[in-house]
Amino acid sequence: MATPGLYIVTLRNRTPISVNAQDPRVASRAICVTYKNCKFGKAKSLEGRRASYERTFGTKNVDFHPIAVLAEIDFAEKAVLKRLDDYRIRGRTGRKNEWLEGIRPEAVHSIVLQTLGDLGLDCVILGRTLRKCKLRGIPAIESSRANKLSGPAGGKKRSTRSGSRDNRGFAAALFFGVISGLIFGLVPGVVVFSVSLGLFFISAKINASKRAKLC
Repeated sequence: MATPGLYIVTLRNRTPISVNAQDPRVASRAICVTYKNCKFGKAKSLEGRRASYERTFGTKNVDFHPIAVLAEIDFAEKAVLKRLDDYRIRGRTGRKNEWLEGIRPEAVHSIVLQTLGDLGLDCVILGRTLRKCKLRGIPAIESSRANKLSGPAGGKKRSTRSGSRDNRGFAAALFFGVISGLIFGLVPGVVVFSVSLGLFFISAKINASKRAKLC
């Protein structure tokens, strides 16, 4: 079963190789990369993507680092590439691609982990350091689970964390209101409850705005 996820690929070749070297018809029109470059990307099959890079650059030149297994690869990739935008190489058409320059693979790895943590996506991290990211023993994501994660909205983030925070905030406001009512009377209790609830909703709106910026 194919394993979807995010990865980083690094190279060992010192002589520039076209990223389309496997296809002589377009190889000369594509960018060329060396060991100074790395690439961040997504794959519906991490195993298949590694084999593809090995066909293009040669097995001896490729180090493939799977970072995380998850279903919402499109959403996650978009968020990470937004943070890597300054390092993305432009092709001859001017379009930015996923190959990077001017940044170390370890720094890219840290950005990927930070982004996944900020997004709160359901995923399996395969290594906390780049060297520990291995392709062996990757847990597969069942298709039914992947569909549940992706949902009808095309892979947008839907985390239960915000819901639990809402419940905790409401409970806290209610608690302070009840305590104030018991100590100071009904009217002060209602006032405290209303103020606490208002502050909670303001805080929740600010946090939601911050999370939306990641998208």
